[in-house]
Amino acid sequence: MRYRRSKRPFSSVQKWMDATGTSQGELAKLLKISQSHLSNILSGHRRASLVVTLRISETTNVPVEVVAQLARVA
Repeated sequence: MRYRRSKRPFSSVQKWMDATGTSQGELAKLLKISQSHLSNILSGHRRASLVVTLRISETTNVPVEVVAQLARVA
């Protein structure tokens, strides 16, 4: 059985960024990762490590279950 991230798993994070006026660059600095890496994570091109997933959840107050959501592939 294979798993992959859903196409837009981080829409709640994007909503948080929009509501707080936080740019990807600013959020990346808070998460201690590069802006390009964050962009790849938010777009679904890269998976976030457990550490980054927890940092995203803690920083944005989005539940870790939402941040770490996986889509099942048949």
